[in-house]
Amino acid sequence: THIDVLLACHDTLQKVNRLIDEEEENSTGGSLTGPLDTVLNECNKCAELLFSSILNKKDKADRIRNALNVIDRFRFLFGLPDSIDRNINSKAYDIVLNDYKKAKSLFADTQVHV
Repeated sequence: THIDVLLACHDTLQKVNRLIDEEEENSTGGSLTGPLDTVLNECNKCAELLFSSILNKKDKADRIRNALNVIDRFRFLFGLPDSIDRNINSKAYDIVLNDYKKAKSLFADTQVHV
């Protein structure tokens, strides 16, 4: 079960902590984790410098992609005014009614009134 795995991880972390504490007490060089912490912080800073521009570009691309998906999903609505005008001028009132019903159904679950 998940509890067994969690308890096993907890026990292992306690053992590792005890081993590090014992090594630090027995070593004459001081803390074992201090230099590791410094190196990991430097690696983190370096990674942020390397990948920040890439991640920013990815975020921008994701925002553009989401906007395009919204535009594509509601493409019918963007062409609706022209379609209504064209169908009214050609006296195709049944198509106008169908388009209106379709637009109304798109907004059925929203607070926007059509």
